[in-house]
Amino acid sequence: TANANDYLPWGYKLVAWPESITTWAIIFTGFAVVWQAWGTGKAARATQVSVQLVIAKERARIAVDFPPNALDLDDGPEWTKGMNVVYAGTQIIVANLGGANAFNVIARAEIIGTPDGGALGSDEVSVLNLPAVLKPNTDPISVDVITLLKGISHVAAVKSGSEILHLVGTITYDDIFGNSYETQFRYLWEVDSTTIKGKKIYVPRWQRTAEGNRAT
Repeated sequence: TANANDYLPWGYKLVAWPESITTWAIIFTGFAVVWQAWGTGKAARATQVSVQLVIAKERARIAVDFPPNALDLDDGPEWTKGMNVVYAGTQIIVANLGGANAFNVIARAEIIGTPDGGALGSDEVSVLNLPAVLKPNTDPISVDVITLLKGISHVAAVKSGSEILHLVGTITYDDIFGNSYETQFRYLWEVDSTTIKGKKIYVPRWQRTAEGNRAT
């Protein structure tokens, strides 16, 4: 039986195309599904990137700072007599530098004495008096951090440099998108000395440590 290929010169042949309408429909449907899947995946990826950019721009961002010379270290406040402790107190300054509210804000901090400069750690971490919701573009909040250091010789040891005080803490919060974050901070009380006109002067201040700080 003759077909179209019998009339083509020089040995050319037509490609064998499907003859059934159903076959054609299946082929075109397959192409359509593949094209739609590719387009949907591309749109999903673009949407995901856009959402991440919005979150990064608009979410809350908690920052911590310190008055550099703020430390009260007292051997014997009246209310601590007989407790064999030393009162240590300072302040931290907390601000929301982001674009939206921070929710479920919980701040914990303490002052720790480390004579050997070793690992820090304590179960006696106090919860600070911060609002549960921090709004953006408002004045920073100053919060007291008070710790009773066990023992009675801390004041002299800190002044002489034989004991180093660390202030460590965390602030956890949620953003408006339901994501949770934790800001970590760690400072040490450093006592430097200088001599002016033959007189030795001590210059103590809080210094940010190289590790233990993570802003979110």
